[in-house]
Amino acid sequence: MSKKLIITFACILVAVLGYVGFCLTICDTSDSLRAEKRQVFKDFKSCKNSEITPFLEKLSSEKFYRASFSTSFPWVKSGFRTRVKIDYIGQLTSDAFIRLSGNNADIPVDQENIKKLLAFSETFMKNCSKIVEDQIRERRLDAFFLINDFESAIKILEGGLPRRSPAWCKGTIAKIRFHIAEAKQDWADAENQLIIFNDFMMSDEQKDFEDCDPTTGIVYSREWVVAKNLLRCANCAEKQGKGAKVKEYKSKAKELFIIAETKAKDDQKSLAELQKEIKDRARCTLAICRPVRQMTAHRSGKKGSARLLSSKSACSSPAISAASRFSSSPKGSSPVSSSSPRGSKSKRRVGKRSRSGDSALAQRRASSGR
Repeated sequence: MSKKLIITFACILVAVLGYVGFCLTICDTSDSLRAEKRQVFKDFKSCKNSEITPFLEKLSSEKFYRASFSTSFPWVKSGFRTRVKIDYIGQLTSDAFIRLSGNNADIPVDQENIKKLLAFSETFMKNCSKIVEDQIRERRLDAFFLINDFESAIKILEGGLPRRSPAWCKGTIAKIRFHIAEAKQDWADAENQLIIFNDFMMSDEQKDFEDCDPTTGIVYSREWVVAKNLLRCANCAEKQGKGAKVKEYKSKAKELFIIAETKAKDDQKSLAELQKEIKDRARCTLAICRPVRQMTAHRSGKKGSARLLSSKSACSSPAISAASRFSSSPKGSSPVSSSSPRGSKSKRRVGKRSRSGDSALAQRRASSGR
């Protein structure tokens, strides 16, 4: 072997060993990746609202030269990549939308920072996997509700959503258009749009509908949702001087509120909210319903197993007043949609925050009429 060939081989060997040694210093391991992920989440949690979007922008654009070893050729893989996987940044983006949405009570919606997050997510979500991209798209739908950009919300729905039926999208569009018509005081169109929405909610597709507000843990049945919207229909009919329709809508709402109370009887938190809402919105205290429950329990012979079998009690008062916003909820809260993101079934444990594939916040509020 010639001296020149030996020198060449030695140089190559040194270069390879040097590269492997360098890779060892920047090598990603399962432990290091988990630690990095935990640190990123900690940094994200510590961000103020105004710092969330800049943090995500930096996280998605800042890249580092990293290496990893495998048991197959080429054994060593290296290149520039972000601190954590793009999909994890996408999950943080989805969580950021929920965080900026407030809680419908003491924490208001941060509209200014939601707009910044919408601008960032519009281009960033295209880098994510299809599952995470769809998740972000649903959060964006919620965000457009929150900032009252109804036309953008309708565009998303008209384009269709994965895991959503055409009927779901049509029903949700009707609910949005109700709020647009309500703002214009076009009471006839508002009433018609609500009828379309309510028909969808009472369809077989939604027979198992049950949705949990990720910010409060309140679980809404479809009867609760539709009863609220029937009171709105009554309000629209009253504005048009349609007295017979007002009575019809209120009568149907009474029946559904009673069914909703039955469904919520084992969930004290949701039951308390339902009873408060019936009292505040419809001026109907459930004390009127108690004799019915007691009589039912007596007939069944099982203490505590009472069910409401009669709808002859309940709301007798004026319907809720027309809202100037998307909904009748407190200022800054999002409007309300039609069903849970899983389709007709979205039974979740009370108090659990909505995650990937779970109900979008505004979709729940839209469906509940809040």
